[in-house]
Amino acid sequence: MDDLISRQVAIANMNKVIMFRTNPEWKDRVAVYLKSLPSAQPEQRWTPCSERLPDEKDAGILKKLGINKRSDDVIATVDVNGARMTVTACTHDGKWDWNMKYAFPDFKVVAWMPLPKPYEAERKEE
Repeated sequence: MDDLISRQVAIANMNKVIMFRTNPEWKDRVAVYLKSLPSAQPEQRWTPCSERLPDEKDAGILKKLGINKRSDDVIATVDVNGARMTVTACTHDGKWDWNMKYAFPDFKVVAWMPLPKPYEAERKEE
């Protein structure tokens, strides 16, 4: 959150500089500076399942169901008979699990990415 606030303050300051400087060189310098600032949230990218699966951790109470390890929920691209859809899924002991696996038993997860962080209201500066 601090990165987001510092980015917003830096952008506001740079916009003030642009307003008072008409020299195109200044605008180019500001653009380079803004690109170097940390983004509000790290860029997400799809990870092909052929590259790796999500990290798994101890399944806790799910061990009573015979599950030893479980990943966090992720966004997954699922292929079902040539049609692709985006779903929320996880892995159990290295195998994919999602809420429609019984309706579509021939599914194949082709790629995944972590879920984004939950929304939090921005803090107002005092």
